[in-house]
Amino acid sequence: MLIICCLLFGWTAYSDPSGLPAINPRAQQLPAHAEQSPRHGVSLYWFVILGGWSIIILFICWNLQLKREIRQRRKTESDLKKMEALKDNLMHMIVHDMRVPLTVISGSLELLASPPDPLQPENPDSKYLRMAQTSSKTLTRMVQTLLDTCRLESDQLPINRQQVDLRLVAEKAVQIMESHARPANQRLILSGESAIGHIDPELIERVLTNLIGNAIKASSEKDVIEIRTADSAAALIVEVCDYGPGIPKEYQQRIFEKFTSVESGDRRHLASIGLGLTFCKMAIEAHGGSIGVQSEEGRGSTFRFEIPKVRPQTAGTP
Repeated sequence: MLIICCLLFGWTAYSDPSGLPAINPRAQQLPAHAEQSPRHGVSLYWFVILGGWSIIILFICWNLQLKREIRQRRKTESDLKKMEALKDNLMHMIVHDMRVPLTVISGSLELLASPPDPLQPENPDSKYLRMAQTSSKTLTRMVQTLLDTCRLESDQLPINRQQVDLRLVAEKAVQIMESHARPANQRLILSGESAIGHIDPELIERVLTNLIGNAIKASSEKDVIEIRTADSAAALIVEVCDYGPGIPKEYQQRIFEKFTSVESGDRRHLASIGLGLTFCKMAIEAHGGSIGVQSEEGRGSTFRFEIPKVRPQTAGTP
């Protein structure tokens, strides 16, 4: 409002300079022919002065407003970081405390499902006990994945590197997941060559079981799921290929984010079980590698990860 008043005052002076004092008192004694000089000289001077001050005031107000917005944005970002840290700490504590009772439940169900005497007839409730046991193990794995994801995010999960054959790790993962593929008559086919490198075999095995498990869920009955290993000059390579419905292009990068799932086709195929692919991505990146997916709707998906043979040097690496 002050700026507008200044500009109006300057324009009024420019239009009618009679009401403004002369800049130079001697101007009253000028001869008559001097009055023929530009009639708006004095008013133009005031218009420029007031316009200049208006611009300065406008700049000061804009600068103050900008600083106020920057302070507010920094405060908001700080509050969001505190809330995110609080949420992560709370989730970490809950998940850590859930692990013990889940282990007890799983162990108790295993004892109940096994008959004390192999010669005795099977308990008619064994079927339901086995279902409960399978579900409790699945829940335990989910809790462990969530816990390890939090630890990977904070660089608190140790990477126990050993010189091992990646193909042997893949063979073990295939053996573990064969029982999951059997009910739908699906086949897991492992091919490829030996690939020796320095990796954490337990962590990579969990990555493979996650990828194979996702492929099993995305595949139909009697489908084939291929697991391939390769050894290049610079990296160890693994591919997990299924012939399911595929993943829409817009989701192919998002599936590695937390709590992301994809619905495809008539059935709901979870390309990411919440944290499964997030854990895979973080575990591979902890080895200095990379993971990605190539997929086409209606033709299946291929998940591929590479781990460099040369261990990346970090600040904590001796």
